[in-house]
Amino acid sequence: MKKFWFLASIYMTFLTSCWGSWPVWAQTSQDRSPLAPSSKWSSSLSWSTSRNMDYYSDYFTSLSSDLRYHVSDGLAMGLGFGYSQPIKDDEEQVSRYGFDDVSVGAIWPQLMKFPNSRLSGSLNAILPTSRASQKASLLTSIEAGLNYFVRWKWFGISTSHAAIFSHYEFDTADEQGEVQNSPYGLNNSVTGSIYLSPRFTVSGGGGIYLYQNYSGKNKQVLSARTSASFQVSQQFSLQAAYSWRDTLITNNSFLDDDTTTASLSMSYTF
Repeated sequence: MKKFWFLASIYMTFLTSCWGSWPVWAQTSQDRSPLAPSSKWSSSLSWSTSRNMDYYSDYFTSLSSDLRYHVSDGLAMGLGFGYSQPIKDDEEQVSRYGFDDVSVGAIWPQLMKFPNSRLSGSLNAILPTSRASQKASLLTSIEAGLNYFVRWKWFGISTSHAAIFSHYEFDTADEQGEVQNSPYGLNNSVTGSIYLSPRFTVSGGGGIYLYQNYSGKNKQVLSARTSASFQVSQQFSLQAAYSWRDTLITNNSFLDDDTTTASLSMSYTF
């Protein structure tokens, strides 16, 4: 198994270097105009290798998939799941790896549509299949989201907003009672994209996740991301990204090693 992940990482690096730049964020599902599906079913498969920039961290790989059934042009039912694995067996915080939570829900790709913009929505139920969620005693979580996208020639902006309602068996996420679970959350983000060519796109943006724990305290997580992507074909894309995530802004560098992650990925849509 270790040999497989090592060879897969070399393969991904080779694919990326062939294009001579960091490919990411070919047009994402929020950036592209939705195409009418040729059949009722569609799916996507994504593979990535990532590394936290902290000196003591190591690479890990992730595989995720999304399966959709198109009830009509304006409604689809979706199922999402994933799996992640550290490349080295002695990686710390192994509980973060393994199967991700399963997402089941409905997607409305065109709640409102205008000549250069559109509004989409989603409603998902999260099933706690990951070890992290099970350890935190998560029973279920409901996420309701809206996304607005507008494009002017070679420039586009996407804003996303999601309300998250979670139900836990216990108020705390650890046996010592030091980490409290959060029943409510609000996620907001904005992303700007520049379409340098029909195939190559660079993007950047940021977000803030606001949440309240069971003791009533309000907290936030700030994030930022920059990426580039290359659309090899209508179905296949290569991506690379550099992201930052922290609970607050401190005197440390904005690209502080323990809060930044670099990743390479490739996606295929069926």
